[in-house]
Amino acid sequence: AGDPLRVGLIAYWPFDGNLNDTVGDSHGEAMGSDDIAFSQGQWGSGIELDGVDQFVETPVENEEMFDFQDGTGFSISAWFTVDSFSKNWQALIAKGVGNRWRVHRRGGENILTGNGGNADVPGGTGDINDGELHHIVLVSDPDNGEVRLYSDGELVSTGAAPAIQSNDNPMM
Repeated sequence: AGDPLRVGLIAYWPFDGNLNDTVGDSHGEAMGSDDIAFSQGQWGSGIELDGVDQFVETPVENEEMFDFQDGTGFSISAWFTVDSFSKNWQALIAKGVGNRWRVHRRGGENILTGNGGNADVPGGTGDINDGELHHIVLVSDPDNGEVRLYSDGELVSTGAAPAIQSNDNPMM
């Protein structure tokens, strides 16, 4: 009956040697001055970004599928490592600013937090500036009126207002 983990999945980037979306056609494009390197990940390899100007962008023609409008809930999950932060505000994954969604470093804090609509959840991960692998999940749940952030398998923060505004930005 299929893989239950793939039900409702609209995109998946293993970053295992390439930037391809293995579920759909939202293949990533490497952006930045230098080529993006691949290094050991949780399973297989992962991307290693330089913290200067490198990022991965999905096709702008697919941006609408990541807007999550009209009360559509969503979840974002990622394995990541922080070797060092280089800017006060850095996104792990994002689709715009303001009342859009993203997982990001907030200010100069050594944590990641999430925005599933109107505002960041009040808290975030513990100090993740440690070179270790971490797992993060952001859940925007309009049916229950909340946004939840999980870090390394634990619920770390819950916020309100999962109302997301549309935008024409590609997902990065």
